Amino acid sequence: MTEKDFGLVSVIVANYNNEQYLDRFLQLLGNQTYKNFELIFVDDGSSDNSMQIVKQADVPFKIVSVEKCHGGVAAARNAGIDIAQGDLFVFVDVDDTISDNHIETYVKEITEFEGDIVQIPILKNGKRSVCYDEIIPMNQLTNKILIGEIPGWLVQFGSRRSVWDGISFIDSVDYAEDVFLIKQISTEHPDAIVCIRGKANPTYVYEQHDNSVTNSVSKLTINKILNLCRIVGEKYSQDSDVQLFLKRQMIYAYSLALRLEDFQLTRQIKKELLYGILREYVTWIEIFRIRCGLFSVKSRVILKFFNKSGRTV
Repeated sequence: MTEKDFGLVSVIVANYNNEQYLDRFLQLLGNQTYKNFELIFVDDGSSDNSMQIVKQADVPFKIVSVEKCHGGVAAARNAGIDIAQGDLFVFVDVDDTISDNHIETYVKEITEFEGDIVQIPILKNGKRSVCYDEIIPMNQLTNKILIGEIPGWLVQFGSRRSVWDGISFIDSVDYAEDVFLIKQISTEHPDAIVCIRGKANPTYVYEQHDNSVTNSVSKLTINKILNLCRIVGEKYSQDSDVQLFLKRQMIYAYSLALRLEDFQLTRQIKKELLYGILREYVTWIEIFRIRCGLFSVKSRVILKFFNKSGRTV
């Protein structure tokens, strides 16, 4: 696939204090076999030398850099989307690893299948994010993500510019923000064609770091989840798939609070699960576990059989 066969690709990056990864990241982009791309680099109020590194970088591709006050990854990505000029949008995190043909693979697949969005598997802990090929409408992709069949990480998708008309991240949500960005695209473009290419060779490796939000057992992570459930729960109060997704996140937050032995947060989350808007989606066995604080590995094994019932009280 050459630049004559397809137009400009926008690689959109939100950065916050990642100076230790930037030299390597810029080198990975410089090695790309598809050359017609721009890097949209949005710095989200970093206190390190990230912007200086990017501004002084000697690279064979165009960099459009934006500095903004710290507002979270969602707001930073929105700033990048607003100025991106490409025909295809690809999102990358600077602390992850991409192969030399990463951009070319998205261009090739979306051109060959004439879809609006293409999903290429990424590797996390040596496992693929998806393992099968399928062509489906956008609303089916969203359902698969909400029920947990496939993860909703935006970095595994390449999408045509046309699906981004009127679309933006929810600025105030910084946990599972990708999922509800995809939900918005599904609402606006339910018939957009998604090409799942799970049998393709992965070109992206999700690198896990101790300080990442998804790996962090902290009050900050818990509060991000609670914020997600509050804002998105109100926005999609009549959508049962969304509410079930939020219930799983809330239970995860409850397990983190138990691990931290933060009894104030534990009581707050317990009350929300048992008496809040998610109450009707909590199964009887989940109620039992919540009331008893049964979220250890041993208790999950003991109750695994009962969890399959799916019964609600």
